[in-house]
Amino acid sequence: MKNKFLIVIVSILFSFHFECPASQEDNCFRISISSVNLPDDVMVVSLSPTAGKGTLSIYATKRNGGETLLFTENNVKGGVYNITTWRDKTLANTEYTGFKGKWGTEATTTTTYKFKNLGTYRNSVYNIPWESESSCQSGGRTSVIFSTASCAFADGKLYETFRDRVGLNGSGKSLSGDIILEWSCTHSWAKGGKAGRSATLFRKERGKGACNLYLDETSVAINKNNPDLKCGDSVYIKDIGLKKVNDNGGGLSLTQLDNFDASTGRCSTFSDLGQKVVLS
Repeated sequence: MKNKFLIVIVSILFSFHFECPASQEDNCFRISISSVNLPDDVMVVSLSPTAGKGTLSIYATKRNGGETLLFTENNVKGGVYNITTWRDKTLANTEYTGFKGKWGTEATTTTTYKFKNLGTYRNSVYNIPWESESSCQSGGRTSVIFSTASCAFADGKLYETFRDRVGLNGSGKSLSGDIILEWSCTHSWAKGGKAGRSATLFRKERGKGACNLYLDETSVAINKNNPDLKCGDSVYIKDIGLKKVNDNGGGLSLTQLDNFDASTGRCSTFSDLGQKVVLS
């Protein structure tokens, strides 16, 4: 799953600001940030020589200038270190372009690594309803119309609660297979003189999210007007993990992610996952 997160594997560009004279090669301090993994909250820092000792500081570089201190410790010896828990020290609603490391009085390095702390988002939950679920079977079986891609129509039946939930979500899994709301054949239905019949049109087809992507346990939906996120973007949600924007939905606020639950098709409400910090 982690290889789907676009900012996990990046090309890190190093810029060393101190050149060691050849005559002092064995005594010069060097620092490099060899890898950054935002979802795992790990940054690997290499310091040499091993006999060296000094204060190690790591900063995140803001896009609009300035730095955020992520880590500092005195009397750090040369070696390779995993710097952790730095992620929570980034500032809400702040875009970063990379990191800066400093060891001792002269050794520095910078990296290019773009991400943004989007602040705190509400994390709600939604799903695709399954007609086989008991909570989707109230109201009895009711008549519906199924269409084909060529707009041929046939009568069918669905449980009323399930039918209504598919009307809200746009897709579901009926007792006979995947279905979606039918939009492309509504004109043909009316033109055929059937407009007087009360019916909701469905097509037997697996549904996709509004981003034209299939939904799974890694999917989230956003408000389509979110200024920071778009279809296909990957996000890290604190205490939840990596997700991908595969859908958008009406009624979501700009600071809300709707997390898709692939494990259940119940036709009932879900409890929120809470207010969580989101990084992209």
